[in-house]
Amino acid sequence: MGLASEVRADDAPVNASTSTDKSQYNLFNVTPASQLRPLSADTDDGVTDPTTVDAGYVEVQGSLVNYYRYDNDYGPVHFSEDHFAWAPRITLGVLNNVDLFIHPSFQVTSYQYTGPFNASGSSSGYDGINIGAKINLWGNDGGKTALAVAPYISIPNGGDTVEGGADIPFAVRLPYEFYLKFVFDPYAFENHHTIYFGMDNSMSLHKGFGTKLDVYAYLNTTYRSDSEPWYGYTGFGAGYLFSPNVEVFLGIGFGLTDNAYDYNPRLGLAWRF
Repeated sequence: MGLASEVRADDAPVNASTSTDKSQYNLFNVTPASQLRPLSADTDDGVTDPTTVDAGYVEVQGSLVNYYRYDNDYGPVHFSEDHFAWAPRITLGVLNNVDLFIHPSFQVTSYQYTGPFNASGSSSGYDGINIGAKINLWGNDGGKTALAVAPYISIPNGGDTVEGGADIPFAVRLPYEFYLKFVFDPYAFENHHTIYFGMDNSMSLHKGFGTKLDVYAYLNTTYRSDSEPWYGYTGFGAGYLFSPNVEVFLGIGFGLTDNAYDYNPRLGLAWRF
């Protein structure tokens, strides 16, 4: 969304920061409000934005409503699951091109088996937390392209599955208020004392309408070297900028493979302060 806001400007420069050296700003020398880059969000389309949060500011984003529906048949047995997730992302701008983030995850799940036998159950609680940093390499405050790297570690709640990797987001600003985002996420994880590898590949296409509205479509695929070979999702949505520091988004996703969810409606926001 940060890139969308930049390319949505109808005339005038992208924003004041494109012609100003902001390298002197840090956590203790806060970026002036007049030089803030447009608000960015990663959770609307699930594709990491290569821009960072300005130094000295905090951004909170996440889905307020995030529902997943699963339906599968295993022979004569039908399995269904309703899953509600809440995973806020809290980011602190440390330097002009570096931010730190924490990403806790909470869930409520209910499931049911029907067929020759019937069974049901539910679970809820804290899933774990992701901790990491995003480092913008170029394009933070303008230009046709932007690139960043965001190493992270995922610490689960119980068990021995630990994940570590790095998002590598890249974006291209296009004419007519279009832009593309790509993210490559190689990672490794440990499960029952065995190391596995995975790769997430995501992309989204955005189109801005004026300075407030952004619509998008996305595609996400995941490959894992353990028992799940690959799965994919697609979807679309829109974001609306109520103020320079508050955006609300609405979207829906659909699974492309049998082991993916069937559909995922969500509603959320991004807030910078």
